[in-house]
Amino acid sequence: MKNSELKPPQNEDTTPEKPAAKPAGPNLRLTQLFAWTLTVLVTITFVLWLYYPAIQFYFAPEPTVTQVLPTPTLWPTYTQVIGFTATPELTSTPTSQVVSSAYFVEDLTMIDPVEPGVTGSGYILDENNAATADPDFSNPIWTSSSTISSQLGYEIAEPYFATLGAASVTWTMDEPLPAGLYEIFVLDTVFSSAGTLNFRVLNDGADIYPYLGTQQVIFQSMRGTPAQQNDVWHSIGMYNMDHAGTLAVTSSWDTRDENSIVAVDRVMIVPRSAATYNLMSKLPLGKPITVLDNGNANIENASTSVLLEDGMVWNADAEVIINPDDTLRVTWTMQDAIPVGKYAVWVWIPQLNGTAQAKYRLLANGDMIDPVQGTDPGPVVHGGRTEGQWVPVGEWEIGLFYSPSVHLSLVMEAVTGATTGELAVDAVAFILEQ
Repeated sequence: MKNSELKPPQNEDTTPEKPAAKPAGPNLRLTQLFAWTLTVLVTITFVLWLYYPAIQFYFAPEPTVTQVLPTPTLWPTYTQVIGFTATPELTSTPTSQVVSSAYFVEDLTMIDPVEPGVTGSGYILDENNAATADPDFSNPIWTSSSTISSQLGYEIAEPYFATLGAASVTWTMDEPLPAGLYEIFVLDTVFSSAGTLNFRVLNDGADIYPYLGTQQVIFQSMRGTPAQQNDVWHSIGMYNMDHAGTLAVTSSWDTRDENSIVAVDRVMIVPRSAATYNLMSKLPLGKPITVLDNGNANIENASTSVLLEDGMVWNADAEVIINPDDTLRVTWTMQDAIPVGKYAVWVWIPQLNGTAQAKYRLLANGDMIDPVQGTDPGPVVHGGRTEGQWVPVGEWEIGLFYSPSVHLSLVMEAVTGATTGELAVDAVAFILEQ
């Protein structure tokens, strides 16, 4: 074979060919699909966040540790009529009086903390003298406030006991109380109370139930919104003792966690006047009602005011503003949240002079809410009510956005150019209609 036959062909390109580029269409579609999916997820997340309170309200499991105690209907139920005056009358009027008790306090405005709307004398039952616990306070499940004080490095002036364990406690009067109307408060300690607790009230060992208010307390917390800053009193209702007897307050609970710690501190028993009893009888007591007094009101720009301490007023006194001008603003604000729903709001207007007028607005967690159509009465004249009267000032629907509970405030403002006279700052009733 010739050498020339072994040579490779001349000028032949031996570089391997590059594969042809694939069309970009499918990748582009995948990118668009990913962007669309991300947008949908972000939108859904935003909607869930926005309506989380309402969603939680519908889907949160029912609590099992604390059950709401039954409340009997202590008054005949009747249909609310706007501007009604005919109301059921009581067959007896409470005549509570002071008894010789080691727990008697001459002036409740001198205690710490002071409860707005509480004046005069009453009874303080503390954990050392008036309370018995099971297991007792010597049991290791209890931690004393002195131990908590040393751990926090903060002085706690009033002693108490706290626990996460299952237990019960009963505060008992040392002397029988006369028949009458009493409001009972329990203390919420700033460092060691949280969660929900139910109470029972007994007269000579038999359960009695509140004519007004609730026996369930949701204790505040330093971790709450707003954060608790001080010890506060919570009312567990107004009770009519139809006969003299020994009053006791009791509660029991299962094992708790750090978000529902139980502190056993003081109980306060406050005698209420016969006038308050009569005013209360004019409310539709078969419904949940929250009442705020002038002690819960902040008065701004009152030119001249006097304290009305006799006649038909709630809890023995009311503030009367004389010849108000259009800068007057009065705000009643709830300390404790109440369930969302539709509320009718009534104000108690005692016997006054003149024809001064006021208008009313409702705030939910600080937001102004429009009244239900057709329920806004417009400016309300305060004078000319011969014996006093509950006057409806509107109905408001508190939506699920505020679920499960909300702090309400009622604002009263003097009407510009209204005829001079007197405006009353007394009781406000929030009546849950549905």
